Amino acid sequence: MCELIPSEALRSVVTSPQFRVGAFALGTLVVWLYQKGLGESEAAGAPSWRTTQSKVRLRWAQYVMETKGYLYAIQTLRNAITSTTFLATTVLSLFTLCVGYLWQHLQTKFSWYLVAQFGSAALCLLCSSFYFTQSARLLTHAGFMFPVASDAEAIPEPSDCNVNEADALIQAVMDSSGWKGTKEEAEAVVSAALQAAQPPPQSPLVPGITEASACALMVKSERYQWLGLRYLYYCGPCIAWVLCGEPAYLLACLGLVRFLKLVDKPVPSTFASVASW
Repeated sequence: MCELIPSEALRSVVTSPQFRVGAFALGTLVVWLYQKGLGESEAAGAPSWRTTQSKVRLRWAQYVMETKGYLYAIQTLRNAITSTTFLATTVLSLFTLCVGYLWQHLQTKFSWYLVAQFGSAALCLLCSSFYFTQSARLLTHAGFMFPVASDAEAIPEPSDCNVNEADALIQAVMDSSGWKGTKEEAEAVVSAALQAAQPPPQSPLVPGITEASACALMVKSERYQWLGLRYLYYCGPCIAWVLCGEPAYLLACLGLVRFLKLVDKPVPSTFASVASW
């Protein structure tokens, strides 16, 4: 453990099993209570960075499909996929180093305490890499959906020809000079002519893929990216626990909550609030 406590008496207190367990439990509880409060406030309609960015991606996807700005969309998605993929691979590399370091120490002496320390950090890194990867995956699929997605609710169903008009056409065919067929044959001729003249129904190029499908993937990708960053932030206290023990873990959790309060603030909506943001 790092030499953080100058007094021997105080050091004996903070290194006691009871204090270490209490510090770990308190730090974990503080972070959990903050996340619980954030989720409840978002459910109540309070704006946050996550909810704001979800709405931004939803409106961005709608704008791309309304304006057919696919070139602009490709450039934006390419940048987003590149950055998210970089984070995923970097975090996965850190996960590999963490597991390798743990394995090296366990070869010398097995310890559940080391497994808990390094395992918590490795689990956060693995979850972070997983969510970054899923975010990049959804962004990639959304890029393919934009040109082929249609608003299914706005597509009119093909209407049948008016019965009276069809009967009139059948009668006109039977009254025409040179017609020697039956009424059933006239109906078949008129039906074939109407089907040939009818324009193909407007429908999505891919059945089931609508504008809502592409928008849903964009929103989901933002949520996965948020979770990837969140688990990466969680890794900070775990690293502090590995390096300096439970007192440092508690301090890191308190610092993390303070940091999360800053990054979870929604973007300002007025110029007057920009300075305080």
